[in-house]
Amino acid sequence: MPEGARIGTLNEDFAFESLAGDIFQLGNTSYRIVRIQSDRVLVEDAKGQPPNIPFWFGEAPGRDDLLSVGVSELRNRIAERLETRVDQARTWLLDTYAWSPPADQLLAYYGAAQAALGLLPTQDRIVLERFTFNFELQAAALDDCIILSLGAVHSFALEDVKSSFPAPGCAGC
Repeated sequence: MPEGARIGTLNEDFAFESLAGDIFQLGNTSYRIVRIQSDRVLVEDAKGQPPNIPFWFGEAPGRDDLLSVGVSELRNRIAERLETRVDQARTWLLDTYAWSPPADQLLAYYGAAQAALGLLPTQDRIVLERFTFNFELQAAALDDCIILSLGAVHSFALEDVKSSFPAPGCAGC
């Protein structure tokens, strides 16, 4: 990329919330923010480093309720089968959906997630994770997650979060 080349236009909120050193993904290239000026954001090639900005406003529509229920049910069924044997999960996917190469990719992805998290998240099960990046207060809600970036002063016990997300159909849980 030649110096001074324009690579795109940013949303004003994105530019306001970003800091020098942040890395974001645009297409299949990652860029590091070098400097933020009043009318432009100067970047450099991040040489394949993964993005560290926890949000991006894309053009794709959000996930609707029907698709959310379907993804949740699929995760539930795969999780049940992964607890017994991976080959049974693959056979079930092939018999049910006739997915061949995607079945292997899906099982590898969900198998790794289940091994790392201990469960697959669904509409009835959420995963809570605590880690520190020393970010300022930030929040983002995506189709399949909510990200809260809180400093030590604003942090709270994970048990408090659980009570904020009762199981569907559960009054007062």
